[in-house]
Amino acid sequence: MTRFAVRAAATAAAAAFIAVLLLGPSPRPAAADPPAPPPGLQRVPADAALFAHVDVAALWPSKLGESLRSAKALQLEKALAKIKAESGVTPDMIKSITMFFPQLKQPGDFESPIFHVAFLKPYDKAKVVEGLRKQLDKGDKLTEPEPGVYTLIPARTGGRENKEGEAQFTINLTDPMAIAVAGKGNQKYLKAAPAATDGPLTPALKAAAAGATATLGVNFAALPDEIRGEDVPAEVRPFQPLFKMDALIATGKLDGETIKFDVRFRSEQKSKTAEAEKSLAAGLFLAQTALGAALKNLEQSKKEDEKAALPLVREVAEILKTVKIAVDGPDAVATATVKTDLPISSFLQAVFGGVTGPRAAAARAQSQNNLKQLALALHNYHDTYGGFPPAALVDRRGKPMLSWRVMILPFVEQNELYQQFKLDEPWDSEHNKKLLAKMPKLYALPAEAKDGETLTHYQAFVGNGAVFDPIRTCKIQSITDGTSNTVLVATAAKGVPWTKPDDIPFDPKADPRTLLHMAENGCSIALADGSVRFIAKTIDPAVLKAAITKSGGEVINFDQ
Repeated sequence: MTRFAVRAAATAAAAAFIAVLLLGPSPRPAAADPPAPPPGLQRVPADAALFAHVDVAALWPSKLGESLRSAKALQLEKALAKIKAESGVTPDMIKSITMFFPQLKQPGDFESPIFHVAFLKPYDKAKVVEGLRKQLDKGDKLTEPEPGVYTLIPARTGGRENKEGEAQFTINLTDPMAIAVAGKGNQKYLKAAPAATDGPLTPALKAAAAGATATLGVNFAALPDEIRGEDVPAEVRPFQPLFKMDALIATGKLDGETIKFDVRFRSEQKSKTAEAEKSLAAGLFLAQTALGAALKNLEQSKKEDEKAALPLVREVAEILKTVKIAVDGPDAVATATVKTDLPISSFLQAVFGGVTGPRAAAARAQSQNNLKQLALALHNYHDTYGGFPPAALVDRRGKPMLSWRVMILPFVEQNELYQQFKLDEPWDSEHNKKLLAKMPKLYALPAEAKDGETLTHYQAFVGNGAVFDPIRTCKIQSITDGTSNTVLVATAAKGVPWTKPDDIPFDPKADPRTLLHMAENGCSIALADGSVRFIAKTIDPAVLKAAITKSGGEVINFDQ
């Protein structure tokens, strides 16, 4: 099963789970024809892969919205102030947000969503365009091929020059009461009505049009075929009957002090519906068991930031006890009622800020984004040269000269800097040493790096079976443990000059945790599949060693 198919399956499963916890019951359509859908819904084909719709005007002033706004750890007010300053848009101006993906069959489909933001009052078009221009990177272009329609053409795509001049996004500002955005290849959905007006997502679209506060629809036939095959990961198999249904229809409705939720997996085949009911029941049991264990651990914990999450975890545990699973005609259904005054603020404070505060949470998020960009650059290097770079560029005698971090500069939009290096000289030669001061921001550790910093903590484990070797390249095919189980880049405890061929020597006999930058009870790492994971400082050293080797044949469980 491909990594993309697993991601699509996980996306659908996660969407279903979130809907089970937070959304409310699907409004029953009246006998008469349903009202005309809002403009955003009119863009959504009934056979789209996935769509979500949120009534922001109803959600924002509610108790749930108030709880989210009060989560100071997220610095929400600061973020909203920045959005207002750059675009003039504030949440109280927004009526609804609709998002959908026409297809999710190929990896590139994830990069091309369509958004429609409907407003309660006209927005300032000039201000929005000004804000768009401020977001452009060097070399990017924002053009206006026709009045009110703008295209964003990036200078680079995945580290390579965009020679075709293709638009990454198209933004339609012709309607003063709506902004529509389409990803590459889906510009037609900004103008034309959907081709399919009746399909698997029709019930979800009708529910959204009838006034559901939040709606989620998934058309499983538009997801990768592999999720319905037999070759699926063990963790997905118990829920596979859900992916074999025709559609997921999850809706939520604010009703005074509560949110009523209703999640439906629909199929016209009774046998499939029966199997889906069993999968829902199994999923509920697993969630109850896992949450019960987590609750016990939190109650025994002596850490203040973990205890701050207790109120919400207790509430969710009680909610799960009230979830009802049943069969209703063609649907396998999960229903429950949730209070709107959940202690979400304290939970978010613990998860994203806790006792370390919002700056630490922001630094962690930025560091993980840096690792993500480094992993992407390494993959683009692999695609270009047929393998990941060695740990160092060496001279004819095998002496290390420059780090792999220099070799991937063209793939992190730093080709001009790369051209300034003398590749036949060591990192600390009279010429190359002058370039230390030009370290890209991507290599700096957020919250700790100072102005003019030349040290980086983003390093690779080298030797003894790790992906990086002192002088040899590594092909993805040689990572037989699986790219999602193998460390590519880590956050090291000790910073090194970013151009110096100096990384983390892997010693199978030593505890690798001591060599990692364990902040906030853990450390961020990038895996060889391009994903980023936060590992706890209490991770079993044997598990971490197994993850560092690319072909050790071990079974990996990062939660150990």
